[in-house]
Amino acid sequence: MGQNLTHQFQELSPDTDYYFQIEVIGNGKGNGVRGPPSDIQTFRTRCGVPAKPDLKLTAHTVTSRSAAFYYTFPEDEDPWKCRDVSVYFEMETDAGEWETVQEMSTNDRIVDKSDLLPCSDNRFRIKVENNIEVTFSNEVYVGTDVERLGKVQSLQVQTLNEDGKLLVTWNPPENIDNCHILGYGVWVDFIGIASCKSNELIYEGSYIVNTTEMILDGLQSYSNYYVSVEPLLNYGGNPAEWLGSIGTTKAVSPTGIVGEVELKENATNDSANLCPVYGFKLNFTLQRHQACHKCIDREQPPLTSNETFLVMKRMSPFTTYKINIAVDVEGGASDLEPTDIVFTTRFAAPSLAPRVWPVNSKVTKTTLEFRWTPPNCTSLNGIFKQYTIGGNATNGETGISGRKTRSYTLYNLTPCTVYSFTVRFVNTFRRGPMGVAYQKTKDDRPGRGFNLMLEPQDNGDLVAIWRESGENPCEVDSYIINITPVGKWKCEEIHVIDESDIVVNRNDRSYTFGRSELSLWGGTEYQVSLRAVNTLGESDIDAARKFTRVLPPSSSPVRVFLGETTSTSATLSWRRVSCPHTNGEITGYRYQLSLNGEVVQEETTQSRMVVINDLTPGTNYKFNVQGGTSAGFGPLTDDFFFETTE
Repeated sequence: MGQNLTHQFQELSPDTDYYFQIEVIGNGKGNGVRGPPSDIQTFRTRCGVPAKPDLKLTAHTVTSRSAAFYYTFPEDEDPWKCRDVSVYFEMETDAGEWETVQEMSTNDRIVDKSDLLPCSDNRFRIKVENNIEVTFSNEVYVGTDVERLGKVQSLQVQTLNEDGKLLVTWNPPENIDNCHILGYGVWVDFIGIASCKSNELIYEGSYIVNTTEMILDGLQSYSNYYVSVEPLLNYGGNPAEWLGSIGTTKAVSPTGIVGEVELKENATNDSANLCPVYGFKLNFTLQRHQACHKCIDREQPPLTSNETFLVMKRMSPFTTYKINIAVDVEGGASDLEPTDIVFTTRFAAPSLAPRVWPVNSKVTKTTLEFRWTPPNCTSLNGIFKQYTIGGNATNGETGISGRKTRSYTLYNLTPCTVYSFTVRFVNTFRRGPMGVAYQKTKDDRPGRGFNLMLEPQDNGDLVAIWRESGENPCEVDSYIINITPVGKWKCEEIHVIDESDIVVNRNDRSYTFGRSELSLWGGTEYQVSLRAVNTLGESDIDAARKFTRVLPPSSSPVRVFLGETTSTSATLSWRRVSCPHTNGEITGYRYQLSLNGEVVQEETTQSRMVVINDLTPGTNYKFNVQGGTSAGFGPLTDDFFFETTE
């Protein structure tokens, strides 16, 4: 009884068709004699399992309502060649489950998701599955940005039955979505006494509250006030729209306060002084800039007026003044005591920008330090709140507390790059003008990130294409490129090519490796390595792999053998095309049978043996065979003659 023999094939490609035959080779007296081959057997390998560490998803651009991503697959593409590979872009639901947003292909690299809510937390991933297993990419968290808020709703300013009070109520804006409102800014402006006509707003005060109603207290009786409300998402940034309304305080009886009109009546009707009134004389004293610590008491040039009111312009914001008003009568004298009025002007934005400069001694490849001048109390125009810094290295403007802060260091910067840095003074009213400075980080060796790609050509050449470094903009003097064969050889011949470094001009972005110059093989995997060079050194290597185009075989099968011959049939076999002349995987053979110089039979086969029937007895035939790849057939073998029996 025969013995069962087994053999295990190693290092096969996933999801690939293979065929094999078995021949018995004798030993002893029959050493080297081959028996007839078995029938051709075929099998297909199973799919590979995707490798998760190389499947990476990265967020690219995030707005308030959308997010864009790019993702990469493993460099070894064999696991993705299975016939039943599916790629899905998934999003985590509020219930913690994953749902498919979009079905992708292995050729896609960019995917986006719209219809997101502002200020929302979202999580995404890539799912890849074949008929063996399911694998996932890393999970990417995306927090959407804030949108500008709309106006508050249903703003009302109501009169209370108390002296000098107003009730202000409102509803939140409609487009809050998921965004968290930190509070509301309430601004109050005095319009004038309700019985008088006035078109000028006089700043009364501002407040920040975290409720949707407030009571304004300490207002003037029977007066009109303009109240505006603005929702706040953050302080000093992303302003929303404000909404305003007018309210009137309750009227009460006078308490003996002498107004300007009454002052003029007393001056003209006083029985002790019948002199005509020429006007009023006003003496000004600037007492103090409220942002400064010292009182000034500096007298200003006097003013005169023929009216009972005076509009004073070009006064310093957030500053206390004292005014003496006296009646100017005939003879230049006044029998009335001067009336003293003390008031403080409203807040304003800081009027001067800080002077900003880089600290040259602190410049490195990845860090920069900037300094700035402190605020001047006379130009601060309000109570100091903070500094805001910005520039092309920060994500918008950021607040820094501490009035004594004078410097800031930027970290994790890119070498060879010019950065801007801005500083503003901010008081409790608003931000001031911007001071700016520029500085370049120190030079460094070139960065990598060339996005190196290889493009096989139909003639067997391999073209390398790249772009400027994505890691840093440092100057490049030249590029160095080389090529090497990779993979395990299926050929007994060792593949030897010129692997020397090639220097490429710094302005070039491509290089062609010629098949004939380097003796490249068809259907063979090569690795191309690229690095940039300048006077400070070389970049890290960027490498890419690619197979050259499959070409027709460049050689014929090695040898033809004649097997059993009868009067009407003949069995012929041949050896395979030798490596590296296959120029790819041999997909079949084509043979020709000729009689008297004329082809009488031409057939294709995937086997290396053929039985030809219906021949003429005692006849001499010529036989030729050629190997073929997916690109076509190669040359025919030398003529092989055989003769059938009688």
